[in-house]
Amino acid sequence: ELHSHYGHEITLRSVEQEISSYAKLRNSVQASGRSCTKVHKQGNAVGRAVDLSKLRGYDELIRELEHLFNMEGLLSTPEKGWHIVYTDNEGDIMLVGDDPW
Repeated sequence: ELHSHYGHEITLRSVEQEISSYAKLRNSVQASGRSCTKVHKQGNAVGRAVDLSKLRGYDELIRELEHLFNMEGLLSTPEKGWHIVYTDNEGDIMLVGDDPW
């Protein structure tokens, strides 16, 4: 799961736990002026921080997450069994990439 400073979570989940969008999280980050979000891979207790303000789109976010979690090629191809999701401020789990960056 990903935990941001705003109470949001972003999670790398296997397909069996796939759910559904990222615009609300990004808007919350922009409104607060903070850009770092803590990211967790399902099954790992240790998280990483991602500075969303340094990324220019979903492709860069995916590459960054693949690098941080040593998962090169696994997140950019849904057939590999992973999806990137987050929990919005209403508690709904959303799929990263459904909305424009």
